[in-house]
Amino acid sequence: MLSVDALRTSFDGQANVIDFQLAPGQVLVVLGPNGAGKSWLMRTLAGLNPVMAGAVRWHERSLADCTDSARIRAFLSQEEARVFPMTVFEQVLSARAPWLQWHQSHSVQDEQKARESLVKVDMLAFADRMVDSLSGGEWQRVRLAGLLAQDTPLWLLDEPTEHLDPKHIWDTVPGLVRAHCRASGSVVLVGHDPDWAARLADQVVFVSRDGWEVGSASAMLTEPKLSALYGHRFVDHDGRWVAG
Repeated sequence: MLSVDALRTSFDGQANVIDFQLAPGQVLVVLGPNGAGKSWLMRTLAGLNPVMAGAVRWHERSLADCTDSARIRAFLSQEEARVFPMTVFEQVLSARAPWLQWHQSHSVQDEQKARESLVKVDMLAFADRMVDSLSGGEWQRVRLAGLLAQDTPLWLLDEPTEHLDPKHIWDTVPGLVRAHCRASGSVVLVGHDPDWAARLADQVVFVSRDGWEVGSASAMLTEPKLSALYGHRFVDHDGRWVAG
């Protein structure tokens, strides 16, 4: 269980408070216009931003106090530079670091986990390619493979469909999220398409300049609320959210 208890943080001079619980097997989707603070919220949940009050807990353990939090939560940031010259396989294998002691080398099992992760994002054939030779979409799939290889129960995904083509937006990423939830994992993710988000969400957070609001997907994903959030009309067209 992910518990976010009266978490208070400041974004762009405005203090915001959020409070929710996310059970194993559930997905919480963060929606909001550009620049409203979605990434700030995700970085706060990941422990990268300071908090004014409150706590983020995993099964009653404060993640701020956990020395092994990288074995509990994995954070896919919105952007990640390709800093080091390494192959795709080496990049994904590096995600196994939280499970190693300081003196340990990667095991056969670590290498197998990396290969299995590449298979799940259709990137095994690129294993020997250098990461700086990849397109934006290919790089994003490698980053998703690293998320899988890290093997944590909690995923924090900031726009996981960035740069991806329709097949991977509508099939690969939702498939990975659903499989993780079937294995009792929990997922918090940022999306921009309410229709895409509605197919995954159990709970939804709206992030706007007027504050942060959380509720069930059915309570939050309504025509008046979505239209007010984005300042643009949304309509429910045969069960799909469409910008009017």
